[in-house]
Amino acid sequence: MTMATKKLTLEEYFAYEDETDCRYELVDGELVEMPPETDRNNPAKALVTVLTLVDGFYEEAVFQGGDRIISTVFPELNLTVEQVFAAGQ
Repeated sequence: MTMATKKLTLEEYFAYEDETDCRYELVDGELVEMPPETDRNNPAKALVTVLTLVDGFYEEAVFQGGDRIISTVFPELNLTVEQVFAAGQ
């Protein structure tokens, strides 16, 4: 028998802590473990990219620093890139 797991909200994702060094991303409400960070990834560390599906193609919006992250899926989201990355420290 398969057990259904509860999908996380954005707020639950930001509050999630499992006491490990693992990093996760939220995909359709589910946690997906991300690979370990490397020095090669550090330059992109302060960027948030939001992809929006329009007419079968993804449009990219890149936010950095004090930019407010804008998402059509989460219009009530009121976070800057700095706030997102500060939450992980």
